[in-house]
Amino acid sequence: MVLKITRWITVFAFLPLLCWGQDVLQPATAANSSLLNKHSLTIQIGFSGQATNSTSLSETGIAATTSANGPTVFLSYSYWFKANWAFFVKSGALQVEAKNQTEGYEVFSETGVVIPLLLGAKFQPETISAGKAIRPFLSVSLGPYLGFGTQSSAGLSVSNKTSAETALGARVGIGIDAFFGTHFLLGFDAGYHLVSDFSTPIANQENYSGGEVLLTLGFIWGESPKK
Repeated sequence: MVLKITRWITVFAFLPLLCWGQDVLQPATAANSSLLNKHSLTIQIGFSGQATNSTSLSETGIAATTSANGPTVFLSYSYWFKANWAFFVKSGALQVEAKNQTEGYEVFSETGVVIPLLLGAKFQPETISAGKAIRPFLSVSLGPYLGFGTQSSAGLSVSNKTSAETALGARVGIGIDAFFGTHFLLGFDAGYHLVSDFSTPIANQENYSGGEVLLTLGFIWGESPKK
């Protein structure tokens, strides 16, 4: 189910590009190839969502467990302070987890979300760029990772517990930006999050370090200095 939702989000994200037509989707020209002093807003979607189901026999009867991880979604703002250097701020849902377990007359549920607040820089070396429209990049960012979790149980007794934790972390990434016309970009971003442990587990997990693969859709505006 999560994977189906992710696919539909991606389809609707790219649908406007098909409607704009070939007049908009033209490679960047010499007039707009400089990114100096330009801004961008982007949305990034990862395809790491997965769901698992299991059933086992315990002393109290049949235990059924269902868990799911939601897709990774980020929003970011970038500003190019040099032709091939940009700083950015970025936030979103790194990990969304939900778990439900039924064992006998007891029902347990647990949810958790991890939200990074990252500040970083992106470098697009001209020596390995494929012309003006295709630009590989390297990125580094760091900041706090906010974790929020809830635990509840119902049956012979009812209980609820919430937790909020903060961990420090950093992300390194490598990818490619493809620029279309004056205002649009598509990109691919593969990165790794290195995060310290939460003092209290979020969704039964203390550490959220790991890799991710993101698809990027962005809008660019602003004017570069005239020569």
